[in-house]
Amino acid sequence: MDVLILIVFGTAFLGLVASGMYLWWPSRHDPSSRSSIGAALLTGAVVSFAILLLQLVMEARLDDLEQRRSSERALQDLRQQVAASEGREGTSSGLEGFDFHLENAKDLSGFYFVSKILRDAKFRGLTLNGVNFSGADLSGAQLEDAKLHGAEFRTAKLQNTFLGGAELMGADMTSACLRLAHLEGADLTGADLTDADLTHALYDAETTWPDGTKKACAQAECRQPEQTPPAESCD
Repeated sequence: MDVLILIVFGTAFLGLVASGMYLWWPSRHDPSSRSSIGAALLTGAVVSFAILLLQLVMEARLDDLEQRRSSERALQDLRQQVAASEGREGTSSGLEGFDFHLENAKDLSGFYFVSKILRDAKFRGLTLNGVNFSGADLSGAQLEDAKLHGAEFRTAKLQNTFLGGAELMGADMTSACLRLAHLEGADLTGADLTDADLTHALYDAETTWPDGTKKACAQAECRQPEQTPPAESCD
């Protein structure tokens, strides 16, 4: 709608400017009257255009403010839902399989998921920098291409969790269970994998390890999911 308004107004503005310039330009016949009319047209066109631009800028700012408020409300509601969920082992948390993609909020940095049950939850492509997943059950969760800089996964269950392409720079994965985890293309630069269980974890030549290196692996080590032997549960 704004584009259509600009096109219509722009056409009218150019017409007024052209007419104003024609009338304003000195004439041998009636230089005074025509010049006055031309100047008035030019002034009116400029003032009208300035008012339109100001209106569009104000509307854009109001729309941006409303989107930010909507995003903040959505994030606050989500925080309350996460805080109210149960995290005890063997209980339903209401977050299993939950889709954390909000319409106006893609950045969940700083969220607190300690000991939450997040099996099969969907975080694909979200920004989760500094999020605390310590002790959480993320088995089967979808975290592909997520930004997880400095995230905490201490003692978390990440069995069969999808972390392909995830940015895990500086993540704390101490004693995390990563059995059968998908790490293809993941960036683990600076991550702490002390005592982490990587039994049958899937990785490829694009996986970046904590020391910043990428290593080619034998076919037996780069198995396809259907070729991977089952690993014991993290339990």
